[in-house]
Amino acid sequence: MATGNRGLNGCLDYSALDYSTSLHFATVGTDKGHDGASGLPFLNHPEVINDFAFRAVHVEAVIGKQIVQAYYGKPAAKSYYLGAQRVAAERAADHLLTLLGSQGQLLHPRYSPGAETGQREQPYGTFFQFAADWERYVVLNVTTHDFTNFGLSDIVLFDEVNGGDIATFDGDLSAFRNLGGKFIAYHGRRDPGRFAQLLSSTNSKRVYDLISDTFALPSLDDFYRLFLIPRMGHCSGVIGCPEPVSLTPRRIISSWRLWTGWRAASRPQLSSARGQMRAEEKAEVGSDFLAD
Repeated sequence: MATGNRGLNGCLDYSALDYSTSLHFATVGTDKGHDGASGLPFLNHPEVINDFAFRAVHVEAVIGKQIVQAYYGKPAAKSYYLGAQRVAAERAADHLLTLLGSQGQLLHPRYSPGAETGQREQPYGTFFQFAADWERYVVLNVTTHDFTNFGLSDIVLFDEVNGGDIATFDGDLSAFRNLGGKFIAYHGRRDPGRFAQLLSSTNSKRVYDLISDTFALPSLDDFYRLFLIPRMGHCSGVIGCPEPVSLTPRRIISSWRLWTGWRAASRPQLSSARGQMRAEEKAEVGSDFLAD
């Protein structure tokens, strides 16, 4: 199990390592090539940007498999990646409006109605720190910048620079699918989250539609599943109902494990009201996996 980071973060995510190892996975983490939660290490260091954008995850996978082989004397049976979306250049729009480019192209969708109620901690019109760091240290290679006049030209420049070739809006996942890959994504409909203006859940729907159009399939359920969670903010936090997604031993990882063929094939389903495991899941997973 390879684990990821959040935002622009370097350093190891020890909570993810603890969670994955508690489920008896051989687990590896990465600092994405830098320390700290800011974008300052990217300044004038293109190779650090490359580490963050793609290389660190590749090295993490290669070294992780080598460690498993050396320790257990056999290769890993399955390979998993557990991580959040990376937020860099996402937040530039009025949350209630769809943002279009000079040629009418979609640059950023509106947030779902009701998501704006999560913005009390960060006033509208302010610039989100991750996006500010990305423009300063990656796009412009400067230490100071005035964001007062941020506009369409800045967004175009973000796309043109595309530091570390980080843009991932590509619907062709054929190589991943042909290798037997399985992808589970979830997104809170109330994202942006409580403490930051982050990612519209409409973006996850756009990615799903793009993949569906690229493959021209009636359904993507055999390898790609998207769950949109009502009332959830960014990654977690739900108003007015029990938490539907949490770091418990018996939820998304168990479904993922079954879906990838560890035991009998089974498509992942949304959790029941309080995250209790269904009887058929308990039978499939086995007591060795459910140790608390």
